[in-house]
Amino acid sequence: MKKRNYTSFCMAAVLTWVVAGCTGKEQPAVSTPQPGKIPATTSGTASTAAPTGYSLFHRACHTCHGNEGNGFGSRKGPSLKRPDYKYGRTREAVMESIRNGRPKGMPAVGHLYSQEDLEALTSYVLSLI
Repeated sequence: MKKRNYTSFCMAAVLTWVVAGCTGKEQPAVSTPQPGKIPATTSGTASTAAPTGYSLFHRACHTCHGNEGNGFGSRKGPSLKRPDYKYGRTREAVMESIRNGRPKGMPAVGHLYSQEDLEALTSYVLSLI
């Protein structure tokens, strides 16, 4: 008898969960990213809002450098939370690393970003200390 009550309870819980997810509202369309470009998350209207370095970093860089830039990504990228970098911790050096890559590690990804995106991403990386 207890097993039957438990089964009925579980079925009612699952049914409630399924019905709660069906609101009848149509979900907004998700834009399809253009091949070869890293889409940026924007706030406000898409035509007026600038992408943030944070969103760009979390879409492409976190895999190697970790979610917090601490080097604990699934691939082997250095921590970006150090006071100095191998190739320099200046705005120009960081942008050069992003744009053209570095030997034996950092791939060249500058072609994926606009100048505005590169500047936002560079600013975010430099803020990680």
